[in-house]
Amino acid sequence: MNLNFSYLAILGGLILTNLISPLTQAFPMWEKFSDTVDVILVEKHDRPLVSWMIALPFGTYMDPKGKEGLTYFLGQMLLRGTKNHTRSQIEELLDQMGTSIHISTGSHSFIAQGELLAKNLDPFLSLLSEVLTTPTFEPEEIEKQRQEILGQIQLSLESDASLAKRQFLKSVYPNHPYGNSSIGTRKSVNTISQDDLVDYFKRYVHKGKVWVGAAGSINKTLFQEKSRKLLETLPDGKAEILVNKPSNKLSGLNIFLVDKPDRSQTHFLIGQPSLPHGHADVYALEVFLTAFAGPMFQAQYMNEIRVVRGWSYSAYGTLESRRDSGAWYLYTFPKVADTVPAIQLSLELLEKAAHGNGLTDEAILFAKNYLIRSFPFDVDVPEKVLREKMYNRLLQKPDDELETYQANISKLTIEDIRTAGKKYIDSQNLNIVILGTQTDFKDVQKELGAKSVQVIPYDQE
Repeated sequence: MNLNFSYLAILGGLILTNLISPLTQAFPMWEKFSDTVDVILVEKHDRPLVSWMIALPFGTYMDPKGKEGLTYFLGQMLLRGTKNHTRSQIEELLDQMGTSIHISTGSHSFIAQGELLAKNLDPFLSLLSEVLTTPTFEPEEIEKQRQEILGQIQLSLESDASLAKRQFLKSVYPNHPYGNSSIGTRKSVNTISQDDLVDYFKRYVHKGKVWVGAAGSINKTLFQEKSRKLLETLPDGKAEILVNKPSNKLSGLNIFLVDKPDRSQTHFLIGQPSLPHGHADVYALEVFLTAFAGPMFQAQYMNEIRVVRGWSYSAYGTLESRRDSGAWYLYTFPKVADTVPAIQLSLELLEKAAHGNGLTDEAILFAKNYLIRSFPFDVDVPEKVLREKMYNRLLQKPDDELETYQANISKLTIEDIRTAGKKYIDSQNLNIVILGTQTDFKDVQKELGAKSVQVIPYDQE
């Protein structure tokens, strides 16, 4: 669940440590529309707005080796001209409707969506159908899009936090799609051709497997009618689901030093591979990490790094579970002089929390209460419910994930949570990614007792 950090920090201070009963709330469920199509409607008529989503079960996971970024490139190209409209005409039509078509790509998802006035639903869906079925892939537009993506890649080199996170993912998912940048590399983007785009489009954009959802001011009869009309325009096809479970067992402390000149501040992540979605212990580990390093001032990690020592404005940890794997990590961004002490303290606190007496029962109960109480903010409007339902389906989570989330957290005992910490946090075998200047960390291997140090230029792909 992703909420604004500052807001959650404030919310954390308002939550009492006595555990409350989980809220009970019913949400719309997925319905079978045809053999290959499921639909969901989150209906609410308080505003004349409709959110529409159509999702296909492919994503960057499917990018061919050497063509990383192809899924993202394809998504952007769909809006650069169709059989009936140029890119400028598409933009003008969307402006007239007061909306946009946003195409997002994830590891396992390709989603086209928009929010608009209900009265504009017909022209919006007509244009959406056109975008999804008759893109032209004009060579001139392909080159323009290529330059835009190359510009994005260059711009990403300016974000130290993003560079550190990207290297961490590479380190825990080596030679695996989860470790790749979704927009590709300079080398891979430059190899993508018109034929690549056309072939990829034909292979994956069809109604072999589709999920359609809407939220807002639209009734079920109209939703089904519009869905049927949209789906009729998509070609037939056969869905391809690729499963590729990574295997990366860590040995010792491994430092990855991302070398960027003239850094006065570092960004570091400490973590390891972990649990995928659907694992029985995901909830227990989520509570443990929230108690130790959640995004609130009461969490031990935040308190020790920011409040007690003032080393960084923020310090937190999280479990990022994915369909086929997962990883947890701690993250903060101290001054150069405080970096090694901050890492040493992080390792010490982590060991005590997972395998000693570093976390109190009260801290664990607070974390349970916090997760239960903050969850409703993820589903407080129809658009959020639709989004959560769609992503849960794409990630193959249980269909009743929203309905049972609070109960699954509530039923955990303190012993369940401590056991998850001991079982799934190995403080002796970790990857440590530091973004900083190499000359400032000549002795870092000795200082941290690390098994290895690998220096990586910040602009290395």
